[in-house]
Amino acid sequence: MREELKTIIAAFLALFVVLSPAVHNMAQKPQITVPETTNTEIQPVEEVSLVGQQAPSLEMEYLNGEKVTLEDFRGKTLVLYIWSTWCPPSPRGIWFINRLYKENENPDLVVLAANMGFRDHPEVIERFIRRRNFELPVALCTGDAMTQLNIRTTPAVFIIDKQGLVQYQDTGLINEKEFGRILEGILYPKQQPTGS
Repeated sequence: MREELKTIIAAFLALFVVLSPAVHNMAQKPQITVPETTNTEIQPVEEVSLVGQQAPSLEMEYLNGEKVTLEDFRGKTLVLYIWSTWCPPSPRGIWFINRLYKENENPDLVVLAANMGFRDHPEVIERFIRRRNFELPVALCTGDAMTQLNIRTTPAVFIIDKQGLVQYQDTGLINEKEFGRILEGILYPKQQPTGS
């Protein structure tokens, strides 16, 4: 028995001696080589506004499977709200957009919420809408909507006029008063006085 114990202890010591350098190396922080650069200044990524430009040919699909594009809304003023369930400002803004949809009495105004869809499964979106009793139409963006709309984050809101030109674009929380004023100016432009 004593010989067996000596053999086990000797094997354990041999294993310790062999593995000790490897364990020591694993405990040390890895060496990271950072390449030298001449420009250490971080450049912010800027969104390029589409205001004044033709709206892109964005393809979407309503939750019921019906396909739709932005061109389908030509002849109407479109409020397009791009959102995601997982982005905290998006659900806050969609309350405003839903209220705008419900209170809209102008037949020339269409309000649409388009979910980015790349992280939200359709069932999650449907449940989100149903639990809040939202009535507005919801579509899923297909393709690379963020690139087409030149946005880097959600939520984003656009006002596209009857000719398909982007008249307003913003990201983040909606300033409801400012948005309402801008939308009213697009829907009901002031007539220029005529000379007598």
